Amino acid sequence: MKAIFGYGFFSVCSDGFFLQDIIFEYRDEDLEYYVILKDEDVKKEELRNLRNNMQKSLDEEKVIVNGARAFPNVLGVEVGFAGSKYRPYIRYLIGFKVSLRHGENFYRDIYEPTIAEYDYTVTWVLPPTAVVLKADVNVPYHVNNGNIISLYVRRGTHLPGFEEIIFQIP
Repeated sequence: MKAIFGYGFFSVCSDGFFLQDIIFEYRDEDLEYYVILKDEDVKKEELRNLRNNMQKSLDEEKVIVNGARAFPNVLGVEVGFAGSKYRPYIRYLIGFKVSLRHGENFYRDIYEPTIAEYDYTVTWVLPPTAVVLKADVNVPYHVNNGNIISLYVRRGTHLPGFEEIIFQIP
């Protein structure tokens, strides 16, 4: 099974709740997931393993919002197919809550440096009244409507292990 594309949709609510919806698409020539999903017990075990592995990965990151450590948690895992039994996907819902403030807010994520193994997009939607002041996300990005950040990461991109978004809430 080979990862072929990823999507990250990150929403930040004005009450400080961060919801991350992450989808990984795969090419599965051997139909590994097709077989796994046909057996309910095997599927449950796979979902448990995926959840545990993602949580372990999240626990290794250091997420800091406004100087306070945040602890992202896997809220749910789903597996399915994107139009073909050769195209499985894995979807993770991840959440955490922090205190946002009027004025400048700082989001930082520190993780192990890596090389992107596949292309992916990420879209951040900040609260409607928020304004992005600065973003260091390791690739070019575009800000829409003042509060939406869109970026595209190509396979092979060196990711140095640090991301930061600074935004203002009036």
